[in-house]
Amino acid sequence: MKYIRTPYVKALKFFNSMDDQIKVHDRATGKEMDINPEGSLGLLALGDIAVKPWREVRAKTGYEKELLERVAKFREEVEKKKEEMKRKREEKQKEKEKEQQEQPKDEQKDS
Repeated sequence: MKYIRTPYVKALKFFNSMDDQIKVHDRATGKEMDINPEGSLGLLALGDIAVKPWREVRAKTGYEKELLERVAKFREEVEKKKEEMKRKREEKQKEKEKEQQEQPKDEQKDS
């Protein structure tokens, strides 16, 4: 068991044979907080004493890689949508130009 001591918080690491479980123990409230890969505002509020174990959990679970893959996929989708919108805008512009070219011909026929 490894203790990280500060005046307010101590972080405890419990090593199991199957997987590592990291918890933060708040001395003020006496409560233990599980550290999940997504993180929480409470962990951030505890400062570096909780952020360091949180980073370890993210690295061990592969959450960081998964997050980067999701961001890359999202970027690709956004780029596709941008291209689609650009294409539609260009089509509308061509249609308007075509209508404008046809209007003078119609006006000449009426005269």
